[in-house]
Amino acid sequence: MKAINFILFFLIISPRLFGQDFENYQTLLSNGSMPEDFKLMASEKYHKELENIKIENASKKDKKRKRNFALESNFAITDMMMSGRVIYGDELGNYVNKIADVLLKDDTDLRGKLRFYILKSTVANAFSTNQGIIFITTGLIAQVENEAQLAFIIAHELIHYTEKHNFEQFKKREAILKGAGRNSTVTIEEKLRSLYKYSKNNETEADEKGTELFLKTNYNPYAAVSAFDVLLYSYLPYDMIEWKPSIFETEYYKFPENYTSDKLDEISADEDENDDKQTHPNVGKRKTNIINILEGKSADSSGKSLYLVSKEEFIKVQKIARFELASLYIKSGNAVKAYYISYLLDNTYGANTYTDKIKAMSIYSLEHHAAYDDDLDDYGCEDRDYEGEVQQVPKFFTKLKDKELSVLGAKYLWEMSSKYPNDAQLKRMRDQVFTDLLAINKVSKSGFIGFHPFNTDTVQTGKSKVDKLKNKQKTKSDKYYYSAFYELLKDKTFKIYFAEMAKSVSEGQKNEEGEESDDEEVTVKKKESVEKKKFSFFKKGKEKMHDEIISVVIFNPDYNSRYNGKVDFLEDEATQDDIAKYYNSEAKRAGVELTVLDKAGKDNFNTESFNKFALLNDWLIERVSNDTLTMELYQKEFIGSAFTDYKTKYLGWTGYKYTENKREFQPTACGLALAFVIPFPIYLVWQLSKEKSLENLLLIYDVETGKPVLVNYTSVNKRPKSLILKANIYNQLYDLKNGK
Repeated sequence: MKAINFILFFLIISPRLFGQDFENYQTLLSNGSMPEDFKLMASEKYHKELENIKIENASKKDKKRKRNFALESNFAITDMMMSGRVIYGDELGNYVNKIADVLLKDDTDLRGKLRFYILKSTVANAFSTNQGIIFITTGLIAQVENEAQLAFIIAHELIHYTEKHNFEQFKKREAILKGAGRNSTVTIEEKLRSLYKYSKNNETEADEKGTELFLKTNYNPYAAVSAFDVLLYSYLPYDMIEWKPSIFETEYYKFPENYTSDKLDEISADEDENDDKQTHPNVGKRKTNIINILEGKSADSSGKSLYLVSKEEFIKVQKIARFELASLYIKSGNAVKAYYISYLLDNTYGANTYTDKIKAMSIYSLEHHAAYDDDLDDYGCEDRDYEGEVQQVPKFFTKLKDKELSVLGAKYLWEMSSKYPNDAQLKRMRDQVFTDLLAINKVSKSGFIGFHPFNTDTVQTGKSKVDKLKNKQKTKSDKYYYSAFYELLKDKTFKIYFAEMAKSVSEGQKNEEGEESDDEEVTVKKKESVEKKKFSFFKKGKEKMHDEIISVVIFNPDYNSRYNGKVDFLEDEATQDDIAKYYNSEAKRAGVELTVLDKAGKDNFNTESFNKFALLNDWLIERVSNDTLTMELYQKEFIGSAFTDYKTKYLGWTGYKYTENKREFQPTACGLALAFVIPFPIYLVWQLSKEKSLENLLLIYDVETGKPVLVNYTSVNKRPKSLILKANIYNQLYDLKNGK
């Protein structure tokens, strides 16, 4: 978990869409020429903004604040834009731009300053920046009910930009939290309350002026009111449809009645909630305010429309956004939400290959993680994260014991792989689940073969007392799962497959007929058998893990530093660039063919390389979001197109973290040093020196198997000087080439 957090620390901070094929949906990518926002490094954007600040008519104090804000905001925005989750030139972005054209048809100067990009996120949100960039999330487009609601939200964000609320908020936060002026004697709680109030004032202004802008269009004005209802419930899935475990049942395979929960948490959203400690006024206040404005202006909805660009285009982009949600959830490791979104997509648009695949991947993920003793709460099964009908899904999966989940997974994956016989990934997942069933969970094959439906008319059919009693025992609720394959075993193909799988795992794992170990014993054995297959990043010493590797692709190295808790953004960017150069130079010395992926500021950085980065980054996020090394990754099916040109199957990521802090005063050490005059100067030098820590993690993965072939973690009490960095990099690459 330490290694995963180390990686995600950087990843988070850190052309086929047209005519999208929903049957075989693929993630959103960028298209067309790359905008300058993506080409420039953060430092370049910052220095361009500095030139404008210099010529502004503002006080020295304000200019200093603007410089600080420009530094922080440009680096934060660039980090997000280079995360692989922000896209341009796509259908969603083009549609949003058309809405902006409608809103700003009378203000071409302002329109020319704004750029709209789509952020691939499951969260319904939109936010503007001081630089004129406005982000709209896929989660928001998936939730809104019509174009007019989306237009109002965009109008709201336009006001945040025109009124420079982000910078004003930055100034206020700086003044309040530092305790400037008369606020210096107030408590932290009072300072925060003041900050919340200031933020609420900004939101109210954006609502009011955004409404005025909205009313200049021919959109139905009351869509502004209903937009708040959408936002109130946006933390829930885009629809709420009843789901029950019976969806998996057959005539004979049925779950115990208590596996369907009678009590689900009620929807907690309250438009009149206490907003004292919130940055936004509550929805009730905002709606009332908007209604008063509309009534004051005698706003009339007659002759107004919910669609000014295109209803058909809205329906299409919303469908794309909703399909993207399922992909985002599965790649982030949330199997439960991925499954439920796919279930909703089936109900909204009809089942297809894509939703079938996501559902199969979700059930496979839960089964395989459970088989390897992972906590399913980490993969979406924490039922406290849900409300309403969707909560039935995590409640059901958490009630299943490992054996039950394995049986369900085996049945489901067999059916899906049979439905799509040419899908090699489904077959691999199916084989893994059957192996889990027989080898890890040790469910008896004979239990399935010996199952026969209990018939109350057995006396008339001539069955003996023994037959009736054995049949009745096999239908007891704790062994109900033996009924899962009853119909499947009538299929010759399944019968042969099941027999072959049982045979292939039988060596060394004999499980005598009718002698299943109890759950506790199985769990102990299972933990012993699978522990070696879990992530173990920080082992002492090195083992030969692979054959000689002479070619590898790595992401541009990440670097982050803290000096007494403060960040030097410009130095970090320069050091990051140096580290990338060191990898290239040291790779030549070590005899490794190394390709460092392009980044902003490089001549070869274009839409094609950006899309490749996005796909590879998706794969890496999915890899580190799943603890079990044997997991089949959803993104594996799409990484091939990004890897075609590299002539290697090895992908690497590396990140450096440096911290330097003042050493805490050690009174005991000081007392001992004073007692002995000679050691005191030595103590003094030590006490005045800084505590330094330079950490580095290098991971090299085989993208075909998803497994790491090199895990190298180092930590030294040194500054990141070039000699230290080069020596570390050379040692890493030497180990890589020589299989250490």
